[in-house]
Parts: sequence; structure tokens; C-alpha cells
Amino acid sequence: MQQGAVAVLYNATRKAYYNETALNELPPYAVYVASLRLEVLGHHFFDSTGTPTFDLYSVNKILYGSKTGDIKAPVTANKGPAGTGAVDWLQLTAKKGYPSIGLSVVYRVVTAGGQPSNCTFVAKLKGRLLFFLLTQLATNFISFQ
Repeated sequence: MQQGAVAVLYNATRKAYYNETALNELPPYAVYVASLRLEVLGHHFFDSTGTPTFDLYSVNKILYGSKTGDIKAPVTANKGPAGTGAVDWLQLTAKKGYPSIGLSVVYRVVTAGGQPSNCTFVAKLKGRLLFFLLTQLATNFISFQ
């Protein structure tokens, strides 16, 4: 049974090269719109054992993660459409014993919304939690190694 959040993963590398401030404004904006004009890299989900998975199928990379660091989202972070608050910022590294390919670290930062609410609202938001993945040269959101 699926547990936890699911998300579409976008490539915002070009935006980061041109305007890092605008890049950091994307997550708060993205939780309110139906689609973004960015290349889809893949999806984030939890596998049947509860392991966070980042499947970047468009670039043939995948990370089965294990949380290795976290901090609370800043109090100024966008609380999202339900007003429930931004999820914590995390560092996840490749989980031992799992076949991660081409990725060793993922950072979830600049979050907007995503804290659990009542079941009706969470169901409506399924698939709308967004992560922006960039190459190391753009920022430290994700490390391609």
C-alpha cells in the first residue's frame, strides 16, 4: 500500500542559471497551479516498504533514499493552499542495500505546504507536492554523482 507523499519532479536548471531568486519562488507558486512549463524529470513516491524513491526516468537515474538530515521549514515558508504549513527540509542519501543509480543525495528544500490535513483535502492535493531538482552547478538541491 502506498504511504506518504507523491510528487512530480521538475528540471528547473535553466531557471536557476538565469535567476536563482525566481527559482526559490517556484514552490510557493507551484502548489497553487495545475501545471508548470518545466521539463518533467520523473516522480517521487514511497515504495511498498516505505522507502522514499526519486525516479528520474527521463535521465535514467533513481535514488532509494534514507533520511540523513532534517530541519524545520522556516516560519516564513508558504503554508500551502490548506494553510497546514510547509514540510520540513530534508537530506536523503542512498539507502544501503537498494540499487540507486546515478544519484547519491537528494535535498528537499524551499517547501510550500504539504503538512497533513484531513483526508479529503490530502486526496485533492495528491501529486501536487513539488520538488525542483537541479544539477550541482545550479544549486545543492540534488547531487548527480
